[in-house]
Amino acid sequence: MDTYSLTNFLHICEYGSINKAAKAIHISQPSLTHQVQMLETELQAKLFERSASGVTITPEGVILKERAEQILALEELLRKELSHAGTNTRIACFGATTSSIGLATDMILSYGKTDEISVDLKELNTYELISLLKDDKIDFAFLRTPFEMSDAFVLKKLTNDYLVSVGEGGLFPDAAGDVSLETLSGLPLIINRRWQDYIKFSSDKDDMTLSYKFLCDDNRTAYTMAQKGLGVAVLPFSEVKDSYASHGLELHTIDDNRFTTGIFLIYRKTRNFPRYIRDFLNYVESFAIN
Repeated sequence: MDTYSLTNFLHICEYGSINKAAKAIHISQPSLTHQVQMLETELQAKLFERSASGVTITPEGVILKERAEQILALEELLRKELSHAGTNTRIACFGATTSSIGLATDMILSYGKTDEISVDLKELNTYELISLLKDDKIDFAFLRTPFEMSDAFVLKKLTNDYLVSVGEGGLFPDAAGDVSLETLSGLPLIINRRWQDYIKFSSDKDDMTLSYKFLCDDNRTAYTMAQKGLGVAVLPFSEVKDSYASHGLELHTIDDNRFTTGIFLIYRKTRNFPRYIRDFLNYVESFAIN
């Protein structure tokens, strides 16, 4: 078993067909079929069920797929580390959501040993980053709640935050101050998709429906739409507190303590880190508030 065979095995999983995979990676179908047979013989397990329409991965194949992704990710990391072996620079591969990039970069800037670390940063959504953590494709991540907590990870809370409503003044009721869920239900709301279920769950408790005029996939997009007067964006306070006034917007706290959020450092409990990454994690964890 080698990484070449594992890579081609993953191509078959992706295309659901040995023939399609062979065409995509420019090798002959008999050669690719032989590689699968060699893997099955070596592992003493059937990896695919064949049919006229293609192949279906078996339960044993699912296990190999998960391990193959981890092996190839570790190989890539090893190559990066070896390429820097003759220098004082070491690679830290980590992820961050858009709303946690600011904190992540602040941690890097304030760390006293940044000259020793080369950063490979992946900016993705929460679910994509958790998947990369599970497969050991990144070392750690900075994630904003809500996300599903798991006993497989170390979680260190770094910030306390809450959601606020931001928009042009004319969109809010005349009365200043906090806005209630009832008030929000009558506003043209702009919601980042990841907040949708979170807010819906809370409003359902009060037998209330919050109608969303716009759904989007990024806090920055929601904020831009609010600046253009399209509606009232629901966003973390920390992301808009320094800029909303200069953009001619009003900010109103939501009168409900259920809408809290925070940024966490997260990494897999069983992951063994080289000293330079462990030192950086120790530094970040010194700011933890839980």
